[in-house]
Amino acid sequence: MTFEFDDPAQAEVWASLRALNDAWTTGDPARLAEYFHPQMVAITATDRLRLTGRDACLASWQGFAQAARIHRWRELEPLVQLYGDTAIVTYYFDMAFDMGGRRIDMGGRDMFVFVREHGRWWAVADHSRHTRIRYSRPMSSPDSQPLRLIAPPPALYFGALLLGVALHVVAPIAVMPARHVLTVPGGVLMVLSGAFARWAFLTMRRSGATANPKKPSEALTTDGPFRVSRNPIYVAMTGLSVGLAFLVNFAWPLLLLAPLLALMQWGVVLREERYLAGKFGDDYAAYRARVRRWL
Repeated sequence: MTFEFDDPAQAEVWASLRALNDAWTTGDPARLAEYFHPQMVAITATDRLRLTGRDACLASWQGFAQAARIHRWRELEPLVQLYGDTAIVTYYFDMAFDMGGRRIDMGGRDMFVFVREHGRWWAVADHSRHTRIRYSRPMSSPDSQPLRLIAPPPALYFGALLLGVALHVVAPIAVMPARHVLTVPGGVLMVLSGAFARWAFLTMRRSGATANPKKPSEALTTDGPFRVSRNPIYVAMTGLSVGLAFLVNFAWPLLLLAPLLALMQWGVVLREERYLAGKFGDDYAAYRARVRRWL
């Protein structure tokens, strides 16, 4: 895809970036030495640690190019900003490749920093991150099968709420002597939790993932609310439960929250984690290392 730039210097920087990407996406990663500065640093979507120096960066790019068979690579919506002899290039990317016996469709964003030395542009820094990953495997593969949970999470939360209401009818316990004290906090918490859940669902939909445990998950969602919690939907459900208990001033749903969360941990969350670890391997391990299970 061809992009036009009004400034010749911007076009020159973009040409250097395109040549750099062509080198590793078309099977000639050794040519990257012509574009990587000796002091280049990089934080990539596939390496856990920061890469420091041209040799480390070359090894990473070459390792990926050798392990993957790239079928598609596209740069989208480039922006080139010039600051004297320094240039910052940002763009989105879309790619598909085979690796480890599976087809992977990936989208993300990338930022390169270039400096002009000795009459040419050199890449001195790169920061890339994927925002969408989809894995395609044969349906007979064990990890393509649906997740097995003790029960659907909404059913567990709704069941605990019904039990709390039933216990309140039999032996009522109020959270506060004056009901109106918690009305506003309860309502606010329910609204915020509902918005948080909606954000999580929309983020999963955009990434191609599913919240339905009966369907195999073909994408690992790490963006949006999943950057602060690995289980934002369950955090939202917990907030809704607490908010409703405040709103009606019933203490039993709050008292049942601890056993409910223990049941969720054992019967849902840990099973999901084992499933995702088997499904997405190192990608999930890296995600789990940087984001908390709850908050």
